[in-house]
Amino acid sequence: MKWNETEKKQITIFALVAFTLPLLMGIALGISYYRGNDVSIFAAVQMYYPAAGVMLALLLTKGKEEKLPKKYFIGFLITTVLLVAAALASVFMVQVNWMMAQQYLMIGLTIFCLVLLLLEKKEVRARYGLGINGTKGAKSWLYVLLFLTLYFGRLIISGIIEGQMEEVTAILASPEIYGMLLYLAVAFFITCTPFFGEEYGWRYFFQPLLQKRFGLKGGVLVLGVLWGLWHLPLNIFYYSPQTWMLSVA
Repeated sequence: MKWNETEKKQITIFALVAFTLPLLMGIALGISYYRGNDVSIFAAVQMYYPAAGVMLALLLTKGKEEKLPKKYFIGFLITTVLLVAAALASVFMVQVNWMMAQQYLMIGLTIFCLVLLLLEKKEVRARYGLGINGTKGAKSWLYVLLFLTLYFGRLIISGIIEGQMEEVTAILASPEIYGMLLYLAVAFFITCTPFFGEEYGWRYFFQPLLQKRFGLKGGVLVLGVLWGLWHLPLNIFYYSPQTWMLSVA
């Protein structure tokens, strides 16, 4: 099935942001890498580009009569711009601890985005894939329960197989593990925007369009290849500089 004219425009805008921006930022990333700087901020910021591309595409192609979560979209775009500026600044302002600065900046901007998201009407959030529950009625708490089941189930099964149930029992009785889970729950809400940035772009927006054009399986395969190539600048200058061709493959 072919894309309609609106979808073609949206895909073009999305691609210009999600794929061109990493290549342009890759120049600054390469310069920073060869200067011997910590370039981890570039990897974190790149996670925002897919969602930013979707939001810009929707803002530019939807009619004025259609209600969009504009406050959240604009807030997320501002967040992306500020993080891009921070990444560019890290190339030259080497005296700053950018790993720490990046964390504080992301936490503050995530809270800012979440506040804007809550200000949007519930039906508008749901219409654009921003509701708490999935678009097909999936309950978020069920995924949390699944995670906990897999997490503790893996621990118990490995203890049985390896004959180390005493150690496993000691771990389960330790308050540290529950403190870690509590921290994980809190950390999710204050650091979720970069992960949302990828999922909203790839899964919510791009995958359905690719599946419409190439079929259910073909769309996923095309997405997988494009997603892999999307990492090219990071493969060369961050993940695996010495064996980047192997990393790309």
